[in-house]
Amino acid sequence: SSPARWRLTAPIAAAITVVLVLGSARVHRLFPGVLVAVLGGALIGPWLGYQGSTLGELPSIVPSLAFDLPWTRLDELLLPALVLAIAGFAEVAAVSQRFAERERVRWNPDRELFAQGVGNITSGLVGGMPVGGSFARSSLGHLSGGRTRLAGAIAGAAILLSGPFISALATLPRAVLAGIVVAATRSLFDPRPLLKLWRLSQSQAVIAAWTFCMTLALAPRVELGLLAGMAVAVAIHLWRELDVLVDVERSGHQLTVRPHGVLWFGSAPRFRQRVADAIADHADISHVDFDLAGLGRLDLSGALVLRDLLDDLLADGTTVCLHNTPPQLERVVDRVAGDLRAADDGGDGAVATET
Repeated sequence: SSPARWRLTAPIAAAITVVLVLGSARVHRLFPGVLVAVLGGALIGPWLGYQGSTLGELPSIVPSLAFDLPWTRLDELLLPALVLAIAGFAEVAAVSQRFAERERVRWNPDRELFAQGVGNITSGLVGGMPVGGSFARSSLGHLSGGRTRLAGAIAGAAILLSGPFISALATLPRAVLAGIVVAATRSLFDPRPLLKLWRLSQSQAVIAAWTFCMTLALAPRVELGLLAGMAVAVAIHLWRELDVLVDVERSGHQLTVRPHGVLWFGSAPRFRQRVADAIADHADISHVDFDLAGLGRLDLSGALVLRDLLDDLLADGTTVCLHNTPPQLERVVDRVAGDLRAADDGGDGAVATET
């Protein structure tokens, strides 16, 4: 809103709420600080003449089951639905994993995704908004002492029972809700990991800072900020994966080639060029060993490029051999170049051609 409409009472109400919510935990872990803040704000605000923004009248509508969905607009809804699904799950996955680690319990992302899908289907059938976990709600539940699914069930039942009285919250200052969210999510905001990221990996720190800034800039469309961060992360990952390190070691007339990293269709051309340059620098060698121990992943395109290199060397009369194939690569290597694996590597041994 315009700065001319700002009121000092709003930050004061938010600050009092933060102190009340955080201080309630020191009184007793079951002391309902959030409830006291909400009821106090709704009752005391009008009495003190609060002039800031309030919730206003809230609709009290009982959902009804309906199957008359706008199927004719399905093409318009596919992309927004995909964005909501990805961004919604990314947010709930981040906060769920954090709380699971803190409470030392198991968290299954597959079950979470299934539950979120069922929840959204149900919400759509009754005309509701897209549903899912969030930093604010999950943090508030955790701050209030909720540790199991029963807490969510009780919260849902309380919302249903309070439906007839929802109009009593019309005078609740929005600043009180803001204070509750700040108090609940404060433990999730820790700048130290960002500083540590910068020391360990500047590219990862850039991704984190970019996501943080875009989330703030695009608020309340948090999902767009998350998608912007995901796009940059994927772009940087692909850029880094385009390169593959190749170590070359010569002993007499034997050349040992050790690729490191990921050999896929994106990095295969550069890998081929580097191996060709190494062969050109040692044109008098008669045997080439490819040590594959440093490869983390090898797709079919990369394997075919490797096979082409081996065939070119064989055609020139050079003996070639594959060594130390990692277990996760044995399947694709056996299919494409199994005949060139060394005997001690599960193959038939070196293969040579006559010059």
